Amino acid sequence: MYLKELVISTSTNRVIREVSFKKGLNLVVGYNNDTGSSNNL
Repeated sequence: MYLKELVISTSTNRVIREVSFKKGLNLVVGYNNDTGSSNNL
């Protein structure tokens, strides 16, 4: 997953903080299984 901007907000959509990633942020998302978790894609 590639992020350019992260916006943190409340449940009423009031923005708490906006974080921009000028060069982008490459985020690796893992998955849960019975023996632990993995970040392998």
